[in-house]
Amino acid sequence: MDFTLAHALSQAAVYHDLPTAAHNWRVTMYAQVFAETVGLGDRPTGRFMVAALLHDLGKIDVPQAILGKRGPLTEAEFRRMKRHTLHGYERLLKMGVRDEFVLAVTRWHHERLDGSGYPDGLVGSQIPAPARYFAVIDTFDAMTSLRSYRPSDRILGTSDALEELLREAGRTLCAEAVAVMIRLHAEGRIETIRSHLNDASALESLDLAPGTEACLRARVMLRDSTPDGLPDISDLLRTRAG
Repeated sequence: MDFTLAHALSQAAVYHDLPTAAHNWRVTMYAQVFAETVGLGDRPTGRFMVAALLHDLGKIDVPQAILGKRGPLTEAEFRRMKRHTLHGYERLLKMGVRDEFVLAVTRWHHERLDGSGYPDGLVGSQIPAPARYFAVIDTFDAMTSLRSYRPSDRILGTSDALEELLREAGRTLCAEAVAVMIRLHAEGRIETIRSHLNDASALESLDLAPGTEACLRARVMLRDSTPDGLPDISDLLRTRAG
């Protein structure tokens, strides 16, 4: 899948949940500098960025009342939230996506090395490398970004978040990927990304929609991939597609 179409698909989140949309954009930028730092090359870097854009696609199938809830989720709500990994994966398969980077990151970015993650409880090297790497990026952004469930004074700064990653390195998170994030910080490549669209006023002005043609294609793909029993959310892109 090309980046423009992935961008259009990801923008359904703009209308469903603004923090998810901003999160998608930041982790895509992290994915780019991460991939460049480990020397993946142009094509794998592009695939990793597409995977980052689409990793939370399944959140469009999670009720807004859960995504935007202030405070902790109930056990039932958290079970519903965890379904986003499977919804996104299943949607991508229905869309004809077969890129292993994209599929692995979408389904397994919440897996943990010790088997405590979801949806499949994979352990260690059972988790594909792109998902192991991306889990560190995703976790870092979750700790350092504006979220509906967390007071603004509980958002971690970069140094504190990296310390948290170090504590989990080799236990739940990939130590190699944690080392890359620390290197990126040392090189001054973290802070600009961390601050991007990471305050309430920036979220309110969020407008990153791509061109009309890509939106039209994305609307059809979203409509045709809607899981049975869930509402069709393809009209979320109507404003931009016309």
